[in-house]
Amino acid sequence: MIKEIRDTGKWAWMALNPKGGTLSKVGRLVILLAVIALYFLPMGCDSTPAEQSVPTQPPQPTAIPMATPVTIPTPTPVVACTMLATFDVQGERFTVFVTNPEVIAELTDDWTEGMNNKLPSGKLLRGAKDYNQPWNWYIDSEDIEMIYPEQGACNTTPSQIEANLDYYVDSIGRFCPSGAKFLFAYTTCE
Repeated sequence: MIKEIRDTGKWAWMALNPKGGTLSKVGRLVILLAVIALYFLPMGCDSTPAEQSVPTQPPQPTAIPMATPVTIPTPTPVVACTMLATFDVQGERFTVFVTNPEVIAELTDDWTEGMNNKLPSGKLLRGAKDYNQPWNWYIDSEDIEMIYPEQGACNTTPSQIEANLDYYVDSIGRFCPSGAKFLFAYTTCE
């Protein structure tokens, strides 16, 4: 049995079992549909469907002030890479520590393209570094570039630098061995 029940101006529908017991499946379905209908009916708290007024004019659009668009730059992650690059000069090996991203890119491109046609040129410094054993000199990691062989006016071998270290560091100042072959590298990026 379905009864209309009016409660504080709202319409609700209730399906009752004639015996007053639990609700049947049909009763539950009717209640569900009534709840959905009440949810979507545009009624005020104290109005009935007959009392609702129909607007005579459509509502006028209201201008909403727009905010000025702000471009927020997306931070570009800074990736700091370093490379230990090992070269061979007439059977002698030396290793350079590279921090310049352009030189790292040149070495990587040169190696992957199989060209191996540039040589390192950098400022010579005194001191033993673990990565450049057995030599007591190294190339400044901040002052290194890759050049073509015809640009190298400072041609020598690692052992010649070692034997005449003061002369090469103080007078020549750079190491750019023509005939140097890029063998391999270890790159790390943070």
